[in-house]
Amino acid sequence: MATLAQLAALCDGQVIGDDQLPITAIAALDKADKHCIAPFHDSRYAKQLTNSQAGAIVTPSVPDNYQGNALVAANAQLAFAKIAQFFHPFQASSGVHPTACVAGDVDVPSSVYIGPHAVVETGCTLAEWVQIQSGAQIGAGTNIGEYARIDSNVIIYTGTQIGAHTHISAGAVIGADGFGYVRDEVVKQSSGWLKMPQIGQVIVGDNVQIGANTTVDRGSMSDTVIADDVIIDNLVQIAHNVSIGRGTAIAACSAIAGSTHVGSNCLIAGRVSIDGHLQICDGVTVYADSLVTKSIAQPGIFASSIPAQPLKRWHRTLANLRKNNGRNG
Repeated sequence: MATLAQLAALCDGQVIGDDQLPITAIAALDKADKHCIAPFHDSRYAKQLTNSQAGAIVTPSVPDNYQGNALVAANAQLAFAKIAQFFHPFQASSGVHPTACVAGDVDVPSSVYIGPHAVVETGCTLAEWVQIQSGAQIGAGTNIGEYARIDSNVIIYTGTQIGAHTHISAGAVIGADGFGYVRDEVVKQSSGWLKMPQIGQVIVGDNVQIGANTTVDRGSMSDTVIADDVIIDNLVQIAHNVSIGRGTAIAACSAIAGSTHVGSNCLIAGRVSIDGHLQICDGVTVYADSLVTKSIAQPGIFASSIPAQPLKRWHRTLANLRKNNGRNG
């Protein structure tokens, strides 16, 4: 439990109303009761606010005709996230489950947790408070920084570096071989492909978030590098030799082809495809469904998708695009 005043101090907010109101939980507007605090930062939820039983709301400004308690913060979403973390802190465990398989040369600090059927191979280094959940596999020579969390069924291949406070969600694969093949014209009647050994590593910085079933391929000769404070959603493909700058966010189902550099503080929306061997500068935003085929040298917002429309209208749009392209060509 915390008073509204204590929560305001936590997120540099201002209380309008009863600052001694006890709050015991967070909840959505339509689920909250008088002991809950709820977010309100979008006018589309005004009807829910009218009918809400929430004891207080977190908002950037007090809505018109609202008579209840409010915690006002310029960045209301950030303030609510801090409050949510207060009520739902991460609970670390410790100890090694009897079914876990840990190589004899691995020093396991007493604060570390290794769950059922997890595997930690030879030469690994585990810092304090590392959390390895059930079924995870940590390849030989991997280094994992303090407070890092490796969720169930994550596979981390040999020689990977994982920074402190990094969280890798269930099913992610870090350090698998990149898609490196060379066509052998002499034998193309059969397989036709010669695999190029992938001898680089994956280096993941501090405070990185990697979503469920995301894949980050190891480098071919140089390394694949994910810098500090990067957040990557579920089902993202990061190919070999890619580097991603600090603070960049990548949403679900995006794919970045090999040897491309994405700068710092970029926002890559969902289902974006970025071609290989490109340079994307700092501060670039790419809208959903876009295809990036050339390097971007100036920060800004880029988009290339066409929203769905009725089929007959799409046929007309496509015809106009072809006509205009012919004129410009």
